[in-house]
Amino acid sequence: MPRIVRILSVTAFIILVLAVIPWISDYAEKGHWPQQPVDFFNEITASCITLLLGALILFLIYEHHKDIESLLVTDHLTSVYNMRFFSDKIHWVFVASKRTKIKSTLLFMDLDGFKSYNDTYGHLEGNKLLEITGEILLRSTRKFLDWPFRIGGDEFAVLMEFSDKKAAEGLARRLKNRLKREAHGRVTLTVGISEIKDSMKDEKGWIKEADTEMYRIKNLEDQARADSLFSKVPK
Repeated sequence: MPRIVRILSVTAFIILVLAVIPWISDYAEKGHWPQQPVDFFNEITASCITLLLGALILFLIYEHHKDIESLLVTDHLTSVYNMRFFSDKIHWVFVASKRTKIKSTLLFMDLDGFKSYNDTYGHLEGNKLLEITGEILLRSTRKFLDWPFRIGGDEFAVLMEFSDKKAAEGLARRLKNRLKREAHGRVTLTVGISEIKDSMKDEKGWIKEADTEMYRIKNLEDQARADSLFSKVPK
């Protein structure tokens, strides 16, 4: 059953109950039903129709507002949150974590080999890969606790509220394994993790640490691949 039908059905039932209560109360007090029940039912019907139309208008206004709000904070390609919302959300999570002393963790990540994938298979396939990455992030995170974002290009982030580094490392492993499986190993994911610290003065320092950690790991992985290739070269 469509959501709007459920809402209007419940609203109609509540209105009917509220409309009948005075009638029953009047019967209990006077000992008889109204002398002109047809007029009474006409009044109830008119009230129900008016209130239902009002409820329908409010519902449509709410849905329209929600759709507009979603467009403003969502990345159109990947369906995760966009950079605009990231700037606002991380500020308030940083402030809340500082005040409550509850740990929160930030993951920065990008797709290794994405440029080569894009050049080989074309931009349409590249966009599909970004969509797949967004779907994986949405499937793998907890709603209203983990906030997945597209930072730009092939860079993504996840903001984990009330979660420490150990929980973030578990999420990072799941994301890497799922992307590797769904992308058939053509691209991989590098993830930098930063748990909020007392020494951080604002969210900029938190972002910088996660970004720096991501590139540190990327450099280590690139060096490891280079060493592996070099070791295979015949002497």
